Amino acid sequence: MQRKSVSFDQFTQNVLDVTSSHCKLTYDELTTSKKKEVVNARSIVAVILRDGGTTYQSIADILKVDVSGAHAYVQMHQSRLSDKSYSLMYSKVLKSIESIESIDGDIHSKVNNLLVRLEKVENRVNHLTSLLTS
Repeated sequence: MQRKSVSFDQFTQNVLDVTSSHCKLTYDELTTSKKKEVVNARSIVAVILRDGGTTYQSIADILKVDVSGAHAYVQMHQSRLSDKSYSLMYSKVLKSIESIESIDGDIHSKVNNLLVRLEKVENRVNHLTSLLTS
């Protein structure tokens, strides 16, 4: 998906990318089209972002709607779940987002472990250097 000088945090970017991918939409389509499938995709984005702690104003900015529109997407989520296609798409997107977050957590943990090991190696090298130069 191509972005025009718009910058989002990693979580928001993941939600937009995964939802757009599952719904086969571009970011421009996601923020402009009035088709039912696209409105449902915007609702999915809004709900996941809101559950992730994003403010209604930020959701509105991301989806290029007003704050009341962002609020409506989140509030209508429960009633939209009765639509089988919406419910299925929401489940797929949510599962993908959770998988990405799990992978990110694993990578973060591994990077921290590597940093600790690197620090130990540096300390040993410094100790050996001091022994050899004394």
